[in-house]
Amino acid sequence: MSLLDSENAEDDDSSMSPEDKDRVSLQIAATEARSEARMAEIRGSLAVIEQRLADRDQAYDVRFAAIDARFAAIEQAIRDLAQAMSRLRATLATTIIMTAITACLTTILGVAAFNATLLSGMVSSFDSERDVGGTHAELQRQIADINATLKRLEARQTAEPPPPAAMDGGRR
Repeated sequence: MSLLDSENAEDDDSSMSPEDKDRVSLQIAATEARSEARMAEIRGSLAVIEQRLADRDQAYDVRFAAIDARFAAIEQAIRDLAQAMSRLRATLATTIIMTAITACLTTILGVAAFNATLLSGMVSSFDSERDVGGTHAELQRQIADINATLKRLEARQTAEPPPPAAMDGGRR
């Protein structure tokens, strides 16, 4: 008899003997006991699995809390780094501006120094031209004095007879 035929179980009950009914009842009770034992075993296995899952969940919660703490530390470090970079950027901008101003001033002062040197050289060359012109005039005056003295000496020499010692060649 199958479970599908349970509708007809009342009809079959009348044809069964009381010993068969007891035997069937005992088999059903044994099957139910085995089923209950299996269910209890499955429930125990499920309880063990549930406990393992709960332990794993707790371990994961601890790990995730540690990971969250690490991420929080990393986020704080990134914030600190961003603030430092912001301050560095401001300092760098100031440094660049100061360097540019210094470079401009250096260029301007360098050009001014070159200009002053060039002007000084030009002024000194003009001054030396004046000095050369004055020296040239002084030399011309001295040359004229020397020429006048030379002409006087020549005129005196031609006007005076030569001394006797000069005629015999300076021998005695």
